[in-house]
Amino acid sequence: MLLAAIGFTANGAQGVFEWSKNRQQQVVTVEQIEKERPSGGWFKITNASLDVSQATWTESVGSINDVYVPIHSNKAPDKEGTVLLLSVHDEGIRETVEEMRSLQERDVKDEEFLKYMLQNAKKIYIERPIEGQIKFGMDDVGSKERGKIAALDPNLAPDFAVLDENAKPNGLTAILKLVGGLIGTLIILGTMFTGKSENEGNGTNPNSGGKEENTSQPFSSPPPPMA
Repeated sequence: MLLAAIGFTANGAQGVFEWSKNRQQQVVTVEQIEKERPSGGWFKITNASLDVSQATWTESVGSINDVYVPIHSNKAPDKEGTVLLLSVHDEGIRETVEEMRSLQERDVKDEEFLKYMLQNAKKIYIERPIEGQIKFGMDDVGSKERGKIAALDPNLAPDFAVLDENAKPNGLTAILKLVGGLIGTLIILGTMFTGKSENEGNGTNPNSGGKEENTSQPFSSPPPPMA
């Protein structure tokens, strides 16, 4: 419980930091992201292009969890590999990924897969502005998952970042998390110290299940009678 409360506090503190640093959305191009390599921030990328056929995803019990699509420029090819992935929440893109996974699992012929790509070109090749917040800190993709994603996409730059689609800083939520976490931490610590003090005052050992310990010496045998 204590670790959970501390984690909640830390997550709230990070949210407050993000909100204070990103009060205004930055309007940028893919080229600017590639050049500056920001570790965080709230962005609108104006010249983004998505190729859903390059999507990677994580699975759990046969269901797709997280979907990641490389963000490219619609004006120039990437020079140093993909530096930014989109963590997709758009239901249309997720449905397309489900359809493509189904085709892969059925091991369809190349001709059938190409036919699907041509018939659904507008759903697979997308050019539109993209908004979101770059994940960092506690919200970033874990190192284990980053390794899995990188193994599936050899074109990823080693220091790639993940843009959480349509996410933005929420100061109120972050403050509530921070305050709630601090209060919870103080209550738990207070309960722990109060219980310890009561045990010490009653002369009990907290490891003895609340029972008093017998600290007296055993009775010695009476001395033998004098002759």
